Amino acid sequence: MTKRKRPVPKPKPKPKPKPKAGRSAAATAARSIAFAEAYMTNGHNATAAAAAAGCTGSQLGNAGWKLLRKPEVQAILAARGRQVAELAEMNTENWALELRAVAYSRVGDLFGPDGRLLAVSALPERVRGAISSVKVRTTRDDETIEFKFWNKPVALEIMGRHRGLFEKDNAQQASDIRVRVELVG
Repeated sequence: MTKRKRPVPKPKPKPKPKPKAGRSAAATAARSIAFAEAYMTNGHNATAAAAAAGCTGSQLGNAGWKLLRKPEVQAILAARGRQVAELAEMNTENWALELRAVAYSRVGDLFGPDGRLLAVSALPERVRGAISSVKVRTTRDDETIEFKFWNKPVALEIMGRHRGLFEKDNAQQASDIRVRVELVG
């Protein structure tokens, strides 16, 4: 009896691996954009931004940390930060004007030359910038208007730090260290 040789099956070519769900270039770009937007709007919380961008699992903090280090995410955050700053007109001049309004605010600026309280709409812009809130309480007998100003000492401290006025105080607080150097030779 002759043995028949069985044909050796040809190995099937391995199919190309399919990209995992959400791992395509388009999905990665969309996730990067979603992460950056969420990160900018939630107070820079990378964990929450990763969840909002569609990351799942128990390591959301790690996913957020990794996304923050990606150059494309950093570029998106930088570009978006510039856009937001431009929309808000955030520049050094406006910052200084607002800070100055708070630092140099005076309660007397709320009153006119005749001693009467000015209407809020009649207050100069720099005075309105120093006011954080206005409360009006009306009773049958009278009306009480309460103005609350932004924190003036904090504004003065920020200005002082910006101008370097506290450097001498910081130097005085440093402990005295004496170094003795002997040259041998």
